[in-house]
Amino acid sequence: MTVPTPDEATAALAELAAGRRAVAAEERRRVPVLLGAWSALALLDYAAKDHVPDRRVRRLITGLCQVTTLGLGLLDHRARPVQPVSVDPADTGPRAAAPMAVALAGWVVAERLLVRGLRRSGAAHPNTLAGIALAVGRPVGYLGVQRLLPRPRTDG
Repeated sequence: MTVPTPDEATAALAELAAGRRAVAAEERRRVPVLLGAWSALALLDYAAKDHVPDRRVRRLITGLCQVTTLGLGLLDHRARPVQPVSVDPADTGPRAAAPMAVALAGWVVAERLLVRGLRRSGAAHPNTLAGIALAVGRPVGYLGVQRLLPRPRTDG
């Protein structure tokens, strides 16, 4: 292996920086579309519980929403380019797992309590209100959990 010249090293670093900017730009375009679709599906699923009288049709709508949500997640996972990065092992152990587990468990419990509270509130359309709350809350929760993920060091 030969030692690169300063010009070659500078060009290689510039290429790496351009790749990182391209991945970040793709992430900024992809995440809002994905979260918007998931929010719309959550709203549709919960609103159907209030506005569709036939139980079988409601179950069909719920099933379609769940399958579509899962499908969107799988397509997103498949379409994302794999970026091998080095993450500091100190950031990936129990120190990172504990806050993530607490955040995810808290998120699930908060959603269930919200839905249960709205259903018992006596509102005219409690499931529609729950759908609106989840359509807003899930993207916010997703972004919050994403901030807990360990990140690779960017200081070189």
